[in-house]
Amino acid sequence: MEDIAMAVGVSKNTASKALRNAEGVSDETRKKIIDTAIKMGYKRVITREINNVTVLCREEFFREPTFWPNILYGIERAARSRNIKLSTTAIDIKTEKEQIIPSGVKHEFKMSNKSGLEGHRK
Repeated sequence: MEDIAMAVGVSKNTASKALRNAEGVSDETRKKIIDTAIKMGYKRVITREINNVTVLCREEFFREPTFWPNILYGIERAARSRNIKLSTTAIDIKTEKEQIIPSGVKHEFKMSNKSGLEGHRK
């Protein structure tokens, strides 16, 4: 980050914002920072936008009246604040030990067009 910032003549914070596609950097400066990073040997990586999360919980967790509901509620609040759909699925001990994903759980994700740069050179 420091090398890229120095090469462009901006702060590390500005370089970081540009590479994360965060607000607060002009399009011209962002382009200059990304172009410089690529010229310095960093490569683009594709990031995935997560829209759905399924939490697999052992069946007894749903029966325990105090601790686990608080954990699940915290996960749900965090997911909701990020506009992520959350679902939970109860599994038995055998399914957990054998690391079997229940057939009713779908593995869907949407690829986004967002891209960033890896934190190390090729």
